[in-house]
Amino acid sequence: PNSENPREQGCILKEFQSCEEIGLHYLNVLEDEEASIPYFKKGCTLNSAVSCTYLGNMYLEGKSVKKDPSLALQYYQSACELNDGIACTLLGYFYEKGENVPQNPDTAESYYGRACREGDWADGCDSLNELRNIRGRLKSEQKND
Repeated sequence: PNSENPREQGCILKEFQSCEEIGLHYLNVLEDEEASIPYFKKGCTLNSAVSCTYLGNMYLEGKSVKKDPSLALQYYQSACELNDGIACTLLGYFYEKGENVPQNPDTAESYYGRACREGDWADGCDSLNELRNIRGRLKSEQKND
């Protein structure tokens, strides 16, 4: 870390965007995922939804950290609460499929709806509509039985 760098100074001064930008620089430009982790962690604690989502991805996949799906879900939850539509979509998927959490279509629908409202239109809205269609067909089939 270079404390002369304005972004480093910003991160030290608890500006979440600076921490997020440094993490993204390490991850995408320098391709040093491990070096990005402390910046994403600090960014997430400072309410950077992007930082929380990236940490969720890392812990879910076990990239540069020990794989920990429950910690990944916590990071996604934080990101979703900070209005990150992608994180909300991922949470919806986990609850729809019962991956790393108990399967719960109502919770899945709630997360997909939030994702759709937060701007993850393609995945969030499509997943919401698809889940509602499936649930509608199941209810129709149950009525006919």
